[in-house]
Amino acid sequence: FYGNPAKGLSSSQGFSAVMSATTGEALALFADGGWLTDVRTAMAGAIAGRAIGYTGGTLGIVGAGIQARMQAEMIRRHIGAERVLIWGRDPVKAKALAADFGGEACGDLADLVRASDLVVTTTPSTEWLIDDDWVRPGARIVAVGSDGGGKRELDPRILGRATVIVDSVDKCLENGEAGWAVRAGLLAADTIMPLGELLAAPRTFAADAIVVADLTGLPVQDAAIASAVWRVLAS
Repeated sequence: FYGNPAKGLSSSQGFSAVMSATTGEALALFADGGWLTDVRTAMAGAIAGRAIGYTGGTLGIVGAGIQARMQAEMIRRHIGAERVLIWGRDPVKAKALAADFGGEACGDLADLVRASDLVVTTTPSTEWLIDDDWVRPGARIVAVGSDGGGKRELDPRILGRATVIVDSVDKCLENGEAGWAVRAGLLAADTIMPLGELLAAPRTFAADAIVVADLTGLPVQDAAIASAVWRVLAS
């Protein structure tokens, strides 16, 4: 809800309801303001980043909002980052977020992309922000930005020369970055690899390979994290 900050509210809102699959009874209502969804999204970003070969180094975050902060926190905690770069459309927010991590705010997005070992995009953009010319061999990108209709953060030419990993083939073809590249004839749909397959059978990507993880977010992730919290509270 991107108009919320003007009302003094977080743009991330929502709640989780837990029901018994056996009886249909309502077991819990988590008035978490969307926090559980934010956490599972950040967890997915870290999992994908590790799966596509990021082992630490320079982490570049595109965006300066809630998910930008959570992605940076989760990736630093579970993988590591020697250096954190932040770019945001609002330079004041980018500087504030960078200061929280002892990182650096970048005024030029191209500089961030060229310098980063892993780039994580976290914006609601509907026009691509990252140009193909900026992406060097060996780059790793995790795209987690808002996935309503029309989401677009990456130049589709990037995916045309990358190994593309997705959380859901169908959803990414419909609403993700992969769909733009496939519709432009730059990427064959049958070459896209589901993240689940990569996690089940990990592989090492060539040092000069460009690998993009396109994450739309799945309802099963919300069910899993709500269930996990309920089990702790009910124990």
